[in-house]
Amino acid sequence: RWGFPRWHRSPLLRVMLRLLVALLGLLLFWVVVLLLLFLKVCSLILYVLFCSSFFFLLWLCLVLGCGCDRRMVFLRLGLVCFCFFHR
Repeated sequence: RWGFPRWHRSPLLRVMLRLLVALLGLLLFWVVVLLLLFLKVCSLILYVLFCSSFFFLLWLCLVLGCGCDRRMVFLRLGLVCFCFFHR
């Protein structure tokens, strides 16, 4: 008889499937946590590079100085705004 297989009724398989789902959930949680930590570290590195007082003054000179390329001006202004709101 070609009926539906009865393996899905086995309790061991059900426990293993629940374990697999729990492990996948845990893995997803840690991936999100590590991603957030990575973003925070990147934000801190940017802050140290562009927002510590000496570098910030240097950066302001660059922004107010030679910036003929429109894209570079937008990039510099974005970084200055990032520094300003990070403080």
